Amino acid sequence: MNESPVGITISDPSRDDNPIVYANEQFEHITGYAEAEVRGRNCRFLQGEQTAREPVAEMRTAIDAGEPVTVELRNYRSDGTEFWNRVSIAPVRGDDGEITNWVGFQQDVTVKKERERRLRRKERRYQSIFNDPNILVGLIDTDGTVIDINQTAMEYVAATRAEIIGTPFPITPWFDHSAEIQRDVREWIERAAGGEYVEFEADLVGPSGDPYTVAGVIRPVTNDDGEVVSLLISDRDITERKERERKLQRYEAYLEGSTDIITVLDDDGTITYQSPAVERILGYKTDELIGQNGFDFIHPDDEAAVFEEFTDLIAEPKNTVTVECRFRTADEGWRWIEIRGTNYLDDDAVRGIVANSRDITDRREREQALTQLQQRTETLMQTTTVEETAQVAVDTAQDLLGAELSGCHLLGDDPDRLEPIAFLDAAREGSNEPPTYDRQADTDPPSKLVWDTFERGEHLVIEDTREYDGLAEVTPTRSAVIHPLGEHGVFIVSSTTTDAFDESEKTVIEILATALTAALDRVEREQELRRQIERLDKFASIISHDLRNPLNVATGHLELARQECASEHLDGVSNAHDRMEALIDDILALAREGKQESESEPVDLAAVSTGCWQTVATADATLVVETERTFQANPSRLQQLLENLFRNAIEHGGADVTVTVGEVADGFYVADDGPGVPEDEHDRVFDLGYSTAEGGTGFGLNIVREIADTFGWDIRVTSSAAGGARFEITGVGGSDA
Repeated sequence: MNESPVGITISDPSRDDNPIVYANEQFEHITGYAEAEVRGRNCRFLQGEQTAREPVAEMRTAIDAGEPVTVELRNYRSDGTEFWNRVSIAPVRGDDGEITNWVGFQQDVTVKKERERRLRRKERRYQSIFNDPNILVGLIDTDGTVIDINQTAMEYVAATRAEIIGTPFPITPWFDHSAEIQRDVREWIERAAGGEYVEFEADLVGPSGDPYTVAGVIRPVTNDDGEVVSLLISDRDITERKERERKLQRYEAYLEGSTDIITVLDDDGTITYQSPAVERILGYKTDELIGQNGFDFIHPDDEAAVFEEFTDLIAEPKNTVTVECRFRTADEGWRWIEIRGTNYLDDDAVRGIVANSRDITDRREREQALTQLQQRTETLMQTTTVEETAQVAVDTAQDLLGAELSGCHLLGDDPDRLEPIAFLDAAREGSNEPPTYDRQADTDPPSKLVWDTFERGEHLVIEDTREYDGLAEVTPTRSAVIHPLGEHGVFIVSSTTTDAFDESEKTVIEILATALTAALDRVEREQELRRQIERLDKFASIISHDLRNPLNVATGHLELARQECASEHLDGVSNAHDRMEALIDDILALAREGKQESESEPVDLAAVSTGCWQTVATADATLVVETERTFQANPSRLQQLLENLFRNAIEHGGADVTVTVGEVADGFYVADDGPGVPEDEHDRVFDLGYSTAEGGTGFGLNIVREIADTFGWDIRVTSSAAGGARFEITGVGGSDA
């Protein structure tokens, strides 16, 4: 390669700024400047914007020191183009040793600098590849001998680089666990040495026995003549990637085989995968929904709740949420589905939200039916007549089960006939009235079947009336469930189709029949109770009118007798009148006990006690209140309870008795310091008519127990600290103020 021409300049340091006094033709060839243009100028005019400061400073230092120097720097030609200039300057000295001139030599080395730059770039590229911490790199000879190996590769073997270099690559520790792998490596080397670009993948075993997988290439390295001179091996550890691939394969197999709908969505809800189960459950082709947003198929009433759950889901990796919603089907219907979504956005094998969805339409319908059944049974518990109760039951059978031929048949005045009490219009069976079932009608198959079921007391399921002789010919019913209602009658739920009721619907019928039986029992009890109350009202009226009027007459005559004569026997008559008055008051209280309202409100025990004390004839008795308890009760009935306890204390303890109202756990007590109640009589004090006080009616404590029972409270008698009687009432709830 020919050297580039050398431009020569001579400068005169004895003149200001050391100007050029000579330039040869080669200088003009290199720089584009003629001698006439540069004579008298300092050579710095060749410098420009990209000229580095360091070589310029180095030349100045040499000039100041009077020493020669060679530098390479970027200069500019007369047309403004750049070139690399190798500049050598040297002093010329006279006989006296003084510098007379400076000689400069310029040489264009641009081509050489570019070649060096490309070489350095290749070197950096090679080093970056060879020393890449993520790549296993080795350089081997064409015969397979290891020339060099990087540190990343050495981390996979229990050996040193010195032990590896110079060793045939196939027998190095990477492959000594398998003769088959060694054969493969030899084959790969032979192919690469022949100029082939060889790709490979190998399952290897590390020093600790842990398996790993690498994948890479063997590249032939050629000289300028195309001859293969070495082989460059580079590979990566793909163990994690292979495991992800295996995991993904297993996951895909699970998705394809799942009976539930498996959906994968991205973070905005777009469907990226759909399992085949979507066709069976929702009617869509497997790939029909891919690319569409899943929220577009959710019922508008459910979309907000589902979106909220989805937003929470994507906010946290591995998070899981479950939501129920209605999803549009391919035929524009709706199915209830339960979606269990898990966030796998950070999982390289999935990168999405995995939704496992199952059809819960039947379950939701059952739940809805049970909710309606609960509401209807609550309604049954609020009915007031037998007819209303029965009609609620048959209407429920129609609404929940579509049982269009249902009816309720109960015993009436005739013990041999089950009369239709409630029925649906369709149950008329083509006549003006629904059927009556007669015990004596042996020739009527429906009557015989119904009466047999009622008397046996066990429900009967008829899947197909054709299974019963003569039944199909006389009734439009094709399937039915007959439930006895205790001693009331039967509840018949029927349909015009065979096998109309599945197991869950039969359970609904059983629950409904049980609730109907309980409701009929309740209605009968309440009707009997109303009759008793009416009798009590009459009884109270007799006491209030028929007894009190003669008593008032007797009392008036007693006063007249006192005016005509003075007799100690008249006091006995007066006492008898007072006892009769007290008996009438107590009997009226008992008679009206079942009629009093039981609505409760918060009451202050201390305030009520003090108020009651003012209404009782207390003489010289004393009330002590040691409580701040409040609880729920009917104020008037609580007042009646306390007044009777106070009267009882005064009657048995005397005019100067001290009565104390205090607290016990979950309740309160009323105690006195009177003579008390003998222990063997504690169980009898609340019995009707029991009294130990002279003139006592024996009704007061019985009334107290009746009121306590109405509230659901417990009451017992014991001895007070002073030896008197102590009545404890518990179960009142409430709290201490």
